[in-house]
Amino acid sequence: LNKQLLTICCACDKTYLKYFTYLHKSILINYPNCNIILRYVDDDLSLCDSIDSRVHIIHDKTPLSNKRNILCRGVDDGHPRMKELSLRSRFMSERSCYCAHSKFLNAKQLLDEDYENILIMDVDAIVRKDLSSLVDIIRNCDFTIRSKKRKNDRIVNKNYPIFKEGVMGINNTPGSKMFFTKVYNEICNIRDTDMYDFDTDSLAIGKVFFEN
Repeated sequence: LNKQLLTICCACDKTYLKYFTYLHKSILINYPNCNIILRYVDDDLSLCDSIDSRVHIIHDKTPLSNKRNILCRGVDDGHPRMKELSLRSRFMSERSCYCAHSKFLNAKQLLDEDYENILIMDVDAIVRKDLSSLVDIIRNCDFTIRSKKRKNDRIVNKNYPIFKEGVMGINNTPGSKMFFTKVYNEICNIRDTDMYDFDTDSLAIGKVFFEN
């Protein structure tokens, strides 16, 4: 892979693999001159046989439970999941949480491997237009992401921003390497506590950003 090109990376298990195919097609239509990397979290790699050979697949065999027994506390009140009437919609499996948080593992590994311009995306995202202007922004910043102010402090410090980490642009700099290493380590630390849930990554990135 050409590490100077834009590298688009996401993660999923077999239940979300169909969404990756839509994302992949949208990238090929709108910005084909890039690297595409998928972290596939599942024991069985055979379902990936139909994926374009130009996609670099990281086969992640981390043993994870599919039982939906982890309650999302809701560090972002504005997330549609938190507006559902059914409490069941807020329960996630260990595997779902791991896939969601893997965007930070991906970022850390790509930075450590010297990829220069990185775009981390949720696997169910779609690219609708040419990304050249976004690449220019990525190259001129350490870290590019949308954010908003937190409205309450029922779960975490109100001063921690709410980041929309479903799309993150990363320029490989000493600052971005330090930042994403700290966020990933914070996620790992929380994983061993009763605060661990689907939104742990949002908690970790807000904490690292505010306290550092």
